[in-house]
Amino acid sequence: MKRGLIFLIFTCILITGICQTQTNQKLKWKYGIAGGIALPQLPDYFDPKIGWNGQLFSSYSSKNKSVFSSLGIRNLQYNNAEIFTSVTAKDLFFNIGLKSNFGKLSKTNLMISYSPSYVLNSTKTYNGMDKQVPKITSIIKEYDNIISHSLAIGIELELTEYSSLIVKYQKPLKSSQKQQFIDVLPPLLNVSYSINFNTFVSKTDPKQLMISSLLALQKDTLYVIDRSCKEKITKSQLDSIWTKNFTFSNYRIIDDHEISTIQKRQSSIHFAVFGNYYAGTGEPNSSGIYLLDKNLKNVEYPYPSFTRITGSTIKCFGSSESIAVGILTFSNRLSKKLN
Repeated sequence: MKRGLIFLIFTCILITGICQTQTNQKLKWKYGIAGGIALPQLPDYFDPKIGWNGQLFSSYSSKNKSVFSSLGIRNLQYNNAEIFTSVTAKDLFFNIGLKSNFGKLSKTNLMISYSPSYVLNSTKTYNGMDKQVPKITSIIKEYDNIISHSLAIGIELELTEYSSLIVKYQKPLKSSQKQQFIDVLPPLLNVSYSINFNTFVSKTDPKQLMISSLLALQKDTLYVIDRSCKEKITKSQLDSIWTKNFTFSNYRIIDDHEISTIQKRQSSIHFAVFGNYYAGTGEPNSSGIYLLDKNLKNVEYPYPSFTRITGSTIKCFGSSESIAVGILTFSNRLSKKLN
């Protein structure tokens, strides 16, 4: 049990540390593979070894809740030093359950699940010196039950769109402890890592398209077209303010003659107009930060399409402080769209 407690504390510390920096958005459908380790919680006369499991999983999310399921194989092993034996058990298991995130910690999910399992094979290995005792024997017929039913509670940390880390505690509804083995399944501490194979983003869902676009922007560069009053602030001063306040992605303030060249790059995602521009065809000009797509078209909701800078006139901005606040607000609005 002491090993189990240390194991649980370590994994909780790991999750808490990573949790503070996650900003990735989950897809509605996920499916893929997962693998992990399991530590049986056994009486003191058993010495548990770290087991393993592999599984196929799927899940569907709606708002902040998800339904998930998985099918897999698990291998557990534990020793009994008093009688010089070790037991290895393999079982086929199925999970089905619900998960919901923790509000602001939108990438951290509480999971509750039901898990039936079926013991495929169980063997006992004798490690003593008595040559009359068989080295390996099957003990599956000694089980009172080869089917078990368990409940589990745990935490999932979504590392990215395509991977997550899960820590959970699983308790069988019925399990008996015999001198040489655990009948069916013992309580388990599990840690697993899953890989999502669904990279498809709906071409009709505006939110998913925005998420995909902004995630790509984080790995690329925002190209800023300067339409501010250049006699009020120099390019070097403006670049310094952007450097201090824009943290969502890399950026570069460009000249007009660079626009067409950048548009031809496959990696370019978004432009931003800083200064006097218009929100759309037929709309009056105003000053602020406009987010554009690769084709220089104004993006629409759910993007943060326009960020106003307070204290500005129709053509010019106010103080450097107002500009800094406006750029910081724009950066934060982009980040919140991925939360």
